[in-house]
Amino acid sequence: MTPLQELGQRVAEEQDALLAESDDLQKARAAFLEHRRPSRRPALAFVAAAALLATVMIVWAARWPSPLTIEGGSALSSVGEWLDLGEGEEAPVRFSDGTTVLFQSNARAQIAALTAKGASITLDRGRALVSVAHARDAEWFFRFGPFDVEVTGTRFNAEWRSGPQEFSIEVKDGSVLVSGPTLEQPRPVVAGQSLNIALVEHTAEVEASSAAPPEEQTPPTEQAEPDSNPEKEDAATSRGAPQKPARSDGGPPDWRALAHAGDFKGAIAAAQALGLDGILQSSGGADLILLADAARLAGRTDIARRAYTTTRTRFPSTRHAALAAFSLGRLGGAGALGWLNEYLKEQPQGALAREALGRVLEIHHRSGNEPVSRRTAERYLAAHPTGPHAALARAILAKPGGTDDSEPPNRDDE
Repeated sequence: MTPLQELGQRVAEEQDALLAESDDLQKARAAFLEHRRPSRRPALAFVAAAALLATVMIVWAARWPSPLTIEGGSALSSVGEWLDLGEGEEAPVRFSDGTTVLFQSNARAQIAALTAKGASITLDRGRALVSVAHARDAEWFFRFGPFDVEVTGTRFNAEWRSGPQEFSIEVKDGSVLVSGPTLEQPRPVVAGQSLNIALVEHTAEVEASSAAPPEEQTPPTEQAEPDSNPEKEDAATSRGAPQKPARSDGGPPDWRALAHAGDFKGAIAAAQALGLDGILQSSGGADLILLADAARLAGRTDIARRAYTTTRTRFPSTRHAALAAFSLGRLGGAGALGWLNEYLKEQPQGALAREALGRVLEIHHRSGNEPVSRRTAERYLAAHPTGPHAALARAILAKPGGTDDSEPPNRDDE
């Protein structure tokens, strides 16, 4: 007996118990049974089955909502289509949730993915004016060159200048989370603030716009690590030449203060004057990361590598060590792939896991290792289906050819 049949039997038993209490009801029941039409049984069963099916469909639709759609008249009409604008041209794209993106002069853009909660949009060059509709569970991702912007409901203008390798974003309302080169961790940018990054000059500048309210004129500080000093500022420069903090004893300025102020070259010079070996062997994990970041941003990758590797030697199995592994991978070179994979092993759910796996995918794709590229693409899409590297992963998988079974899928180089 099926569960539905068992339920029907129980209902019938309850009805029989009630009918037994009244002679009039028993007579009415007998008369009904005597004159009922057998041919209505299939019809009633069909109606019940249809009602059950409709209920299942309603529940299914509620649990798996349909992806957003692109409104008619938009410059882009489908996922994967590329938009190439000329000088002075503009092109709006509108989505069914009310979100709008206005691409401006010389922009080259693509909608990489659409979901029920948002979209993933790639901008290879140019400027975009974005207004994301406010929703509690919105998931919108933008990739401007090598920089990722994650939003939930906001208005911002952003631009990637591929020639000079410069990125800028100005937040008008709400907040965004920016990650990419020169940013050790995802950087929040709130309403009234702008972030400007020049990759060639290794600088990241944050400023408050003139329209910002008084309490937002000073950019908020950011932790380099969850367990570090909450007053530690992000390694970003401010507009104008930073003032070197003076020491009361007349000695050279403190390298930590210089690094926090954004004078990275000055910080490294001060550290060298004090003795790098001593600093590397006596500093804590947070200070070693600060020293390494300052060296990287000052163009001293030799000192940065020493500081990152010292962090891993002196503070193994810590978040500082994992962050050092990611940073070593970001420095590039022959060992970059191994360091990025090391970070993923130590922090599979870390704040930089998506970025690390995306960089691993890029390395394999550039190397031409098709089998490993495909496996890495599958791994990326399984973990980050709407991430900034999702379009690249799908393009790799769309190419003809399969994986090479002669290579085990769990090799370290993946």
